[in-house]
Amino acid sequence: MVMELYNVFFQAGLVMSAFVVYLIFFKKSPANKDCYKHGGWSYPLKYIAARVAVKTWIFNLPTTQLSDLPRAHLNQGWDTLVIRATSPDGSTLVLDVRKLGGEKPLAQIEVYIKLSDGTTYTLPHSAVHSWEDYPGGWSCGGLKVQVVEQRDRYRLLFNGLLYRVGDNCIQHVTFNLLWASASRVTQFPTDWSDQLAAEALALGPWQPGCWRQALERCGKDAGSWAQFGAVQGRVQTYTEDGKLDRSEYIRVRGTRERAWSGRNNELRRSVTLVAVTPDGTGVHLQGIVHKNSIRQFLHGSIRMPDYNVRSIVSSDLVMSEFCETAKEIPNTYTININTNKNSFKLLLRISKERCNVFEAKFQNQDNFVRTVNIEINGEHGTGVLELGYQNNDDIESLTITKKSAELKWRNKESITKDIGYCLALEDPAASCVDFVGGKGASLALLSSVQGKEGYHVPPGFCVTVKALQKHCQKNLQISEAIDAIKLAGVNYEQTQFKEKCTKTVDLFLESKISGSLKEDIEIHLKQLRSKVKKINEIEELRFAVRSSAVGEDSEALSAAGQNDTVLGCQSDEDILKAVVKCWASMFSFTSAYYRRQNGQVCECGGAVVVQALVEPRAAGVMFTRHPDAGDPSRILITANYGLGESVVSGSVEPDTMIVKRDIHNELSVMEIKLGSKSSRIVASGTGVDEESVSEVERNTACLLDDEILKLARIGVQQDELWGAGRDIEWALTKMEFSAMLR
Repeated sequence: MVMELYNVFFQAGLVMSAFVVYLIFFKKSPANKDCYKHGGWSYPLKYIAARVAVKTWIFNLPTTQLSDLPRAHLNQGWDTLVIRATSPDGSTLVLDVRKLGGEKPLAQIEVYIKLSDGTTYTLPHSAVHSWEDYPGGWSCGGLKVQVVEQRDRYRLLFNGLLYRVGDNCIQHVTFNLLWASASRVTQFPTDWSDQLAAEALALGPWQPGCWRQALERCGKDAGSWAQFGAVQGRVQTYTEDGKLDRSEYIRVRGTRERAWSGRNNELRRSVTLVAVTPDGTGVHLQGIVHKNSIRQFLHGSIRMPDYNVRSIVSSDLVMSEFCETAKEIPNTYTININTNKNSFKLLLRISKERCNVFEAKFQNQDNFVRTVNIEINGEHGTGVLELGYQNNDDIESLTITKKSAELKWRNKESITKDIGYCLALEDPAASCVDFVGGKGASLALLSSVQGKEGYHVPPGFCVTVKALQKHCQKNLQISEAIDAIKLAGVNYEQTQFKEKCTKTVDLFLESKISGSLKEDIEIHLKQLRSKVKKINEIEELRFAVRSSAVGEDSEALSAAGQNDTVLGCQSDEDILKAVVKCWASMFSFTSAYYRRQNGQVCECGGAVVVQALVEPRAAGVMFTRHPDAGDPSRILITANYGLGESVVSGSVEPDTMIVKRDIHNELSVMEIKLGSKSSRIVASGTGVDEESVSEVERNTACLLDDEILKLARIGVQQDELWGAGRDIEWALTKMEFSAMLR
């Protein structure tokens, strides 16, 4: 009898166990009215099993190599660098640079700045750019992030147009900021709390392989790492006419995050909260909701006042109850979070200002930023809340609104052929600075696109750096004099340095080009004369001979006016003498001292450009971004009658024209200021002469409005082709514009 009862209870136990296993692991949960899954009565048992699964999964994760730089080989998915920081005075900063992988990578940026008085700036629109590699950092749309020291310091630079929230004003804004880390790195998913991960898994139904699949979506070809730190530096804004509007030094604290994923378009929602208090406490809490998967994943960390960083292990945040849509953002909200050692109560007071600052096209999300006043365990602080919501844009249909720079100087390593003493501007090798200097390489690139861009570059060729080296080898006194300048620059004393420079210049001017070097220059001169006559059918040809040093006219350094230009040369002998004069000018006191002060080597590579000289009605210089803080909304044009040398040298007061350029590249003449234009320089004989300008011409602008706008359009094209502001020497003949980069 006892055995029979035992068998009955044993069989009933087996049936009950099987039923429980079915309910926990196999029975499908009923559909929910919202998109979030709920744990149900079996949640505790699933949570225990999930803890084991998560620990095993994290233990087996491969080691991730941390890098501040963009991931080089990104076939699909995205890669991003984000800084979110705030201050007790209300200042807030959000910067985001995103790269979309693919055969032709794309890029997008987010800029959000809120100053202490509440004035807020964002990008006018979410433009999609072609991705452009930036050595040592990130660059896109006027924002540059220079990695000064890995996982420690960044330089954050911006120069562009931002929208001032509230009054529909577009302003020129610049900032120069420094990020400094103040904590160790925390990684996701390596440092992800197994409690939070298990909670996310246990909220959904269990099916064979579903947990591993959900975890793989968080960790396979995806991840992130973050640090707490501080940003400080100056933000400046400018009025429409280029005057300084305000200059504010900001100090904000928050997080810097690197995140990446091998997949696109997977998130339905995201929440990121970054908050800090004066005592040094910092909070970084993130929540994501994947489409068609386990719903809520939370992770984050707390920075303690003693600089220790602890992972968040639990939180009562339920994303279905918090900011579920952009129209359901509460005024106040309380979140409780715990680490292994501490508990924190966060009381959020969310600003009512709604700012749709960023359309994250790579993730099909619209991101909103709200500033937050917060109490962390009663300690008052500030924070930034970023909310992402899915949109229905098709990532495959993204159009590039900002192309990458098409004109780039070629690397020396990309040229395999032997370089001689001369290179025609059409030769691909002429676009390499190491061979022909900054001016020569720029002119070569300008020549390559002149037909479709509405201007003409006078034909010419470059006397290469190799030619100067050959000349110095044949004239050992010159080489010794250059060495003497180097030594004088080490133990600098101005009088001695100047004497060494003067001696070197004199030795150059006493020398003559000879041998194979002379023959090569004369061969190229003969070819150039033939080419010019075919184009213009001019009997009396004149040429311009211009210095082109290696290291000049770069984005970081301009040596305009430092070295000589000789105009009006006619005979071969005139041109050979002019080449020597240009070489000599590169070692004059003015030029050598400038290089020394800017950390350049004394013995710069020196090339020379020989071009046909045009006879213009008017000429001058155009700055595609106004020299006042590099303003991209204003183009500055200076002009005088005759050759542009009078403008470049500053011998006369030219006309000054300012052209307004809006965010859609629409142009309008903003200002025309007449200069005295007392004289002009014209070609004459074997050189140039200065002649007086009539009173009628002095009282009339050199250029008509239509000509100003046509020139400005060329400037916009060049700005976009180079991806940076340029200063361009231009000349207007009876037929068309000619252009050359200084």
